[in-house]
Amino acid sequence: MCSSREQATGRLEEPSQLEELLMCNGIWTT
Repeated sequence: MCSSREQATGRLEEPSQLEELLMCNGIWTT
């Protein structure tokens, strides 16, 4: 879905849909 999910997988075991959605919107600044 979003390439940002890869970053989430680095710190989160299973990024939920909400997590991915937030990152896709750019709310999560890594």
